[in-house]
Amino acid sequence: MGDADLSAEWLERIGYYRLRPYWLAMQGEEDRFKLGASLSSAVDLYIFDMKLRQCLITALEKFEVAVR
Repeated sequence: MGDADLSAEWLERIGYYRLRPYWLAMQGEEDRFKLGASLSSAVDLYIFDMKLRQCLITALEKFEVAVR
């Protein structure tokens, strides 16, 4: 699978508007991407954020049950 195919799959699966905030940090002046920025880096950040969110929700749920 080529880069274009993989990029299309990520955009189809995750969505442009969900990925957009993750690559905004990779943009420099005049909305040009910084050297070394890639869509795969944005996807990696998205996956990290998703896993972190899941861990926090699990911990919050345990805390909520303990407080009850």
